[in-house]
Amino acid sequence: EAHADLVRAMALAPDHVGVCLDYAEATTMTADDPVLARLEALAARDDLPEADRIQLAFALGKAHADLKDARLGFAHLLRGNTLKRARIAYDEAQSARFFARIEAIFTPELFARKQGAGHASRRPIFILGMMRSGSTLVEQILASGAGVHGAGELPAFTRIATAAAVYPEGV
Repeated sequence: EAHADLVRAMALAPDHVGVCLDYAEATTMTADDPVLARLEALAARDDLPEADRIQLAFALGKAHADLKDARLGFAHLLRGNTLKRARIAYDEAQSARFFARIEAIFTPELFARKQGAGHASRRPIFILGMMRSGSTLVEQILASGAGVHGAGELPAFTRIATAAAVYPEGV
């Protein structure tokens, strides 16, 4: 059903890069797939926003990986990563200083002082993970059992974690 919906979406908006990307990610591409030609035609256009060019590069990288053309697939992925990296402002020295602050703050002594803090119940389960790492799947699996309820992403925790990342001395 999802495949049919993507095909309908592409018929309604043939130049919508996001739909083409979704199709490429959800489908094992073949050389005769008309979406491959559409992706290549879109990628050849000069009038697309940079964000679309990045998505197209990743979609074409995946498509050519499906076609077992590692050289061309990697070239597209490299282009997508190069375009995306150009949009990221990263200061390695600043990051090193930040991690040094974290290391200086989160000492064994801090954890010893904080021992016993928090909710006394043994019932809460917190699942922490990087984006796209499977933490939502773990939550769903646990919540499918008796006595466990999934709370989803808690905005309060995100605010606390963000504040601690900006100002870890406040922990």
